[in-house]
Amino acid sequence: MNRIKNYINLLRFRHCIKNLIIFLPLFFSRQLSPSDGKLQHAAAAFFVFVFVSSGIYVFNDLKDVENDRRHPVKKKRAIACGAVGRREADILMFFCLAASASIQVMAQLRGSMFPLLYVVINICYSSGFKNIPFVDISILASGFILRTVYGAAVTQIPVSGWLYLMIMAVSFFFAMGKRRNEIIRTGGKTGSTRQVLAYYNYRFLDKGMYMCLALSNTYYSLWAMNHEDQYMIWTVPVVVIISLKYCLDIENTTSGGDPAEVILGDRVLLGLLVLMAGFLTFLLYRNQGCGIWIL
Repeated sequence: MNRIKNYINLLRFRHCIKNLIIFLPLFFSRQLSPSDGKLQHAAAAFFVFVFVSSGIYVFNDLKDVENDRRHPVKKKRAIACGAVGRREADILMFFCLAASASIQVMAQLRGSMFPLLYVVINICYSSGFKNIPFVDISILASGFILRTVYGAAVTQIPVSGWLYLMIMAVSFFFAMGKRRNEIIRTGGKTGSTRQVLAYYNYRFLDKGMYMCLALSNTYYSLWAMNHEDQYMIWTVPVVVIISLKYCLDIENTTSGGDPAEVILGDRVLLGLLVLMAGFLTFLLYRNQGCGIWIL
């Protein structure tokens, strides 16, 4: 049982919530129905990214095992602490990547270049690009953007420019927040556990992340204002409250700043996100009868 738990921790299944972004184009286009097959394609795409991202997590842990052993938190990771051997990790990584490719082919999904691009970019990241300032942040942010584009590709749904801009801004917010909190957790000893931290400082990352958060809220507000449903504007205060709660969480010195860990670690924040999802669902689908509820 402990071995299975170690495998689950290594594959970061808790981070699967990031892959829900794939459903956003489908959701916001009011096509969240199984009748035309788009929902099934999005679901298959979700599992493509579940496996491909898990494989990349294993690859990253294999490449970064020595640095992880010097990190106050990452030293507890399965490979770093010796709970999972390198050979086992290699097998898991290849299994995940093979499973991802198999789903892509068997489901005949469009946009296969996006998971492949995700793999290439992250291999570059783990192989040295993570030590280049701004490149590392851009690669971290690209994961969310690629998921959005992939979701649009597999469902063949054009996505609003405001949605792309919002996701881009919030992605950079997440990336800089993660780097900023890594500096906090090392006690300001930049570069002690991650080389690229030597090029950053707390004040720069703090200002940058909140600039990006302000932009993301602005882009969402503009989308809501331009929406055909006049009541959509009432979702903006909920977005602001969620942003403030998230910010309060990452100001906690024990937070690593990873969005999946922050969200899953706070029931109030998770509840607010569920409330927001329900509010949006009601506004977007209330004129479609009970069609959405037959999923």
